[in-house]
Amino acid sequence: MRQKNKDIQIALISTPGAIGSLMHQIHLAPESQTPFQKIYIDWKQVVGKLFTYEEIEEAMRTNVAFEREMNLVFGFATSNVFNPINIEAMVKRGTELEQIRNGVVPYESIKSLGVDPGYSTSSFAIIMSQLTTAGGVVEIVYSAEYEDADFNEMLAEIVSIHRTYGVANMYIDSSQPELVKPLKQALGDTHVNDYLEYQRHLKTKHRNPADYMKVVAVSFREEGREMLAHTRRLLDANVLACSPSWNSVITSMMSAHATDGMLEKKISEHNDILDALMLSCKHFGLPPVVPLLSSSSSSSSKSSVLRASVAAPPPSPPFVIPIGNNR
Repeated sequence: MRQKNKDIQIALISTPGAIGSLMHQIHLAPESQTPFQKIYIDWKQVVGKLFTYEEIEEAMRTNVAFEREMNLVFGFATSNVFNPINIEAMVKRGTELEQIRNGVVPYESIKSLGVDPGYSTSSFAIIMSQLTTAGGVVEIVYSAEYEDADFNEMLAEIVSIHRTYGVANMYIDSSQPELVKPLKQALGDTHVNDYLEYQRHLKTKHRNPADYMKVVAVSFREEGREMLAHTRRLLDANVLACSPSWNSVITSMMSAHATDGMLEKKISEHNDILDALMLSCKHFGLPPVVPLLSSSSSSSSKSSVLRASVAAPPPSPPFVIPIGNNR
């Protein structure tokens, strides 16, 4: 921002808004990169002046937007799935990583593509994430949402992304076989016509389908709850990164609302983007926590009980591991 007349003073006043909004960008920007002097006023600074302690306590109990309006929390929305503070940390992490790689996505990184074809009344969403080499963080590096998408055009777009960036595996909603089959054919994948039967066979053998095929069909009816929970685990473990460049991803997480572990599509914004995010994150997992044995235990008869009850703390931050075949 350039100020032509130095005699004019500009005051930009607002409660914290959405993650990635103008106020949030100013909030994250170093002092040297913004013309504004940033001043933060939360409820602790005005209690006893503008509000009484009783009024603050009442607002804490009754105002669902208290954290945003009185406690300077950006992005506070209706989500009962993702913590807005963790989302802000995710955005900060993503901003730093995007600056480090100067916006260039390295071909050699391990990548996963999540594809949610949507239906006639919803959008076609694509998200690509990569496992960063430093620190083991899952970074969102591409996001797109298309209205009234043509399947042939989307097929060409997905194949182009796969070849341009060297995507290891892609995960797609199994409810759209008319896209899954031609996509597998275009990529020279295995089991074009019997992929669902083959995936079920692999699972009975406790094998990961991503080790045997490039395109993995995923049923939201069967795996939706676990995928949503898994995405939240990655966020809470501080291993998910997304810059403001992909604002629809941030909005989808801030507005995500679930009932019984399943996403409420009518309440959540950009729910197709969130579906694609969950699909993409399916490729990456936190390493299992290795149980510790008590030093006082010596007999093997006690080992199973102790291993189940005494567990090692997770690493900080935990490293993310790719689950599928990383071609």
